[in-house]
Amino acid sequence: MAPLFVVVAMTIGVLLRGYVVKERERRAVEQELAVARRVQQDLLPKAPLTVGGMQVAGANLPCFAVGGDYFDYFPLPDGRLGVTIGDVSGKGVPAALLMSKLQAILRGESSRAASVAEVVEGANRQLMDSMEGSRKFVTLFYAALDPATRTLRYTNAGHNPPMLLRADGRLELLETGGLLVGIFAQAAYEEGTAELGPGDALVLFTDGVTEAEDRRKAQYGEERLEALIRGARGGAAREIGDRICQEVLRFSKGTHQADDITVVVIKVEEGAGAAASAAAAAGSPAPPGGAA
Repeated sequence: MAPLFVVVAMTIGVLLRGYVVKERERRAVEQELAVARRVQQDLLPKAPLTVGGMQVAGANLPCFAVGGDYFDYFPLPDGRLGVTIGDVSGKGVPAALLMSKLQAILRGESSRAASVAEVVEGANRQLMDSMEGSRKFVTLFYAALDPATRTLRYTNAGHNPPMLLRADGRLELLETGGLLVGIFAQAAYEEGTAELGPGDALVLFTDGVTEAEDRRKAQYGEERLEALIRGARGGAAREIGDRICQEVLRFSKGTHQADDITVVVIKVEEGAGAAASAAAAAGSPAPPGGAA
């Protein structure tokens, strides 16, 4: 029995040491992912922005520690505001790395390109040059918003069409653009235009919103999203975005979040038109506002 006892004891010891090593490795990975999550979240805007009688706010809920969804809003050299949302194919660390690369490329292109179409065309070429044969792709919506005229010039590169809900109840989808980014290096993109008026709400979102499923595998869908926006459009941009995220999570309660959820909302304040008219009559531009 003695030799058998020794063998069993040695076996248990080896198993325990293996378990300890694996547990340490697991904790190390979790810590690294936690750091990666903080770094990724630091790349996203921290607070809503108020400019020219308009509010801009975004929210991001990754389904894993890090994700491939991306949103941003930032000042452009000519005084306009760059606004973008994107969704990298895949999930986890590889998608997150490509997302961070896309952000750097897009900001660089935005600082020198003349039109939104040229920004996306340049970003597409640079991203493909750096992907080295990777089969990943990105859906992307990029826009430049003029605070003085509230004119939005945009290009939609295969992304879910943002919903523009007018103050009078009309709904418009911003679809003009071209191919997904990362498919064809020489892809050309068209530019669309939308004039925003007082009370209008523009909602940009990723497919993690509309494709979220409940326990019966029913998707949240665009109809529910439209109805929610109609009911929430009286709130501020951040309130609308937070409500969308909350409602999607409530809809899919009891199921695993299968995709990243990202929303960006541009809300034109009800009194923006009157403020702009008063400023014009006084011979000075409307006040630009600041970060909320």
